Amino acid sequence: MFIDTRGAMEDLATFKQNLVAICKPQLDLYTLALKEMVGEAVVEAEIYSLSN
Repeated sequence: MFIDTRGAMEDLATFKQNLVAICKPQLDLYTLALKEMVGEAVVEAEIYSLSN
């Protein structure tokens, strides 16, 4: 079980889904900005969590 940002308990699958839902829009913006800054067509980005 994991504790979400509101302090509620949730299973690993739910935790991962919520983490992606929260972080992906921001990560997409970072990816777009990096593509424009370095002039590369492909930039890879990942979401990592140190929760266990």
